[in-house]
Amino acid sequence: MKASFLLIALLVALGSFSCRQAGLETEPEPLKPNEPTLAEQAENYAKTHPDIAPPAVNNVQPSSVKVAIDQLFVGTYSFKYGSNNELLHIVTGNDTIFQERTDRATKTASSKVSGEITTFQLNAEGLAQSSKGNTASTPKREVNTRYFYKNGFLVSMANETKLTKFEYNGQGNLLSWSGVNHQGLATNASYEYTDIPNTIRQEITSWITPHFSMRGDFLCKYSSRLLKKMTVNTTSGISSGNNSVLEFTYTFDSNGRISRMTIQRSDGTKVFYEYQY
Repeated sequence: MKASFLLIALLVALGSFSCRQAGLETEPEPLKPNEPTLAEQAENYAKTHPDIAPPAVNNVQPSSVKVAIDQLFVGTYSFKYGSNNELLHIVTGNDTIFQERTDRATKTASSKVSGEITTFQLNAEGLAQSSKGNTASTPKREVNTRYFYKNGFLVSMANETKLTKFEYNGQGNLLSWSGVNHQGLATNASYEYTDIPNTIRQEITSWITPHFSMRGDFLCKYSSRLLKKMTVNTTSGISSGNNSVLEFTYTFDSNGRISRMTIQRSDGTKVFYEYQY
């Protein structure tokens, strides 16, 4: 009986050893290739984005705009431009809410939005290829962003944690913006357009006022036509996942310049912009 027990134990031991040996002799599974970084994904997206060939648009620079929500006056915003018609700063009251500086000799630029400074390295075409700044949220942390273009239009950008994609049609109109805006705030929007040329550098990423761009021209061209409709998907807060809609109408002065823009928002409010030149 004792001998039988020892024989069984020996067989079990040999079987176990044999299994371990077989496991050691099995070829290891090949390593899966590393996932591309967000910057690599952004670069690949830009390479595969269809070509963009916008019509020529002559900008007509407004000197200021008055903004109101329904009967509530929000304020007057004044714009200053450089010798090449690039936007240099935006002032309201005693506050400079946007300021931009570009040094073509050193291929550097900086922008200051609501006190936050971002520095840029420019490529040979004068477009931003990388930037260093801080997050819009608190606590602040440094963010390094890379930018990728198609025919002079920014079609993707990426930092350490966010990939942002821009989809354009062949005429140079932005159809969707998915990721973050240039201030690092979550943006998920789609756009429809009129047939009216975009002569005022219109670029809108948010439901809230003011509805104009606060970025340097070194961050690419603007859409070639004025907006007809914008749909914003709210990604945070109590209305997370809901769509908000902005619909745009325009009036013009005797010189054919945009004198008034009205935005009807889906909550029933209206926003009015009156332009001076």
